[in-house]
Amino acid sequence: MKLSDFAIKRPVAMLMIVVVIMILGFVSISKMSIDLLPNVDVPVIVVMTVYPGAASEEIEDTITKPIEKYVSGVENVKTILSDSQPNVSAVQVKFKWGTDLDIAAMNVREKLDLIKRDLPESAEEPVVMKLDPSMMPVLILGMEGQRDTMYLRQLADDTIVKQLERVEGVSSVKIVGGAERQIRVRVYPDKLSGYKVAFSQVISALKAGNINVPAGEVDYGNRELLVKTTGEFIDVEEIKNLVVVNRQGAIVRLRDIADIQDTQEEVKIYSRINENEGLRILVQKQSDANSVRVAEKVKSALAEIEKTLPPDIEITEILDQSNYIQRSIN
Repeated sequence: MKLSDFAIKRPVAMLMIVVVIMILGFVSISKMSIDLLPNVDVPVIVVMTVYPGAASEEIEDTITKPIEKYVSGVENVKTILSDSQPNVSAVQVKFKWGTDLDIAAMNVREKLDLIKRDLPESAEEPVVMKLDPSMMPVLILGMEGQRDTMYLRQLADDTIVKQLERVEGVSSVKIVGGAERQIRVRVYPDKLSGYKVAFSQVISALKAGNINVPAGEVDYGNRELLVKTTGEFIDVEEIKNLVVVNRQGAIVRLRDIADIQDTQEEVKIYSRINENEGLRILVQKQSDANSVRVAEKVKSALAEIEKTLPPDIEITEILDQSNYIQRSIN
């Protein structure tokens, strides 16, 4: 029986089939992930190598050029781009479309194994990464206020980041800009020599004095409790009073040989929001999550978070990937 004959002779059955197809279509659309960038494997692999303290010229000569030379022999390589900056080398390897990136990454790692001995001893091991479009933040927020950036970063870490990471579909929340708290210990060489203390002893004392050690388990009724000894520093005074050497009662404390300051780290990345110093907050979604729904849930959670923030703190929306998606759909 032809489809046209079946539709004429069985109108009710045909109507039910059409209704079922429409229902399945609506259900499929509601569950379909919507994203700005399609989930495709971009044929690009990036080799990142960190060499602390090296200038860009040294990075290029000792790391970038040797890596370029070896990875150029990998099959299906189309072009190689490199960027040598102070402390870091980035080599971008573009392959022909259709190349299996897993196999390509394995081949690149095999080539890098051959040059590890030729790289500087102080250089870290090269890291091979596949370029993933889903790593683009679904939301970029700006945070500003009449406070120093160290306070803003601490506030963002304690409130915004922890709460947004609990939102369904969010994979990570990162902060760009601002200063972090840093305890700076400046050791005086002449005092080390006077007290006959080695610099390695100072490092060992700091490591040993700032650690929590598990102490086993204790049965408490029908429960088992985990016990640990807390040894992490609470304030700067504890660090100053840290015993570095104890020679039969002759105690040398850290304050005797060093100057300890509670300060902030050197800021290398600045973020300016509305011409004021602030922070950028990058919200990344899970690879299989719906960008529009994740953005909506983050904004809803953010509205509740803003109620708990000081009145002078302002959060601004810099980029919303879902807006571009909705404009494209409309």
